[in-house]
Order: sequence, then C-alpha cells, then structure tokens
Amino acid sequence: MKGTEVPLSKNAVTIGRSNEADIVFHDNLVSRVHCKLSWEENKWTIEDIESTRHVDGGQRVAGKAVMPERRL
Repeated sequence: MKGTEVPLSKNAVTIGRSNEADIVFHDNLVSRVHCKLSWEENKWTIEDIESTRHVDGGQRVAGKAVMPERRL
C-alpha cells in the first residue's frame, strides 16, 4: 500500500489490522486497532490506541499533528 492515498471522509478514522478499523492494513506489524486520526483544531492529529509498536519511533503519542491540511 506504500504511496496509496486514502480519502478521509470522517473527522475521526481508526487504522488497524482488524476489519472493524476504518482503514485496514493486512500486516502483522500493525495492531488490531493501532491508532486513530482525528481532525482537531484545523489539523489532523494521531493517537496510539492499542498499538504495541507505537506510531512514532517506539513512543506512544496522543494528539500529535501529522498533516497540515484537511484532505477529503
């Protein structure tokens, strides 16, 4: 999926290996419910949910800005 663009049509989306996630990665390095992207205060932020490897170099994050603009 490298380089694939996924349209974000909601203000919050979950990413994970589970089919219950909004964006599903079929990769054992991704937790079942890995993280959540949220549109907050005019920016996208990311938050670890149940990830064991975390999304930022092994550090658990919550509310870290990841994208400067909204893309739908």
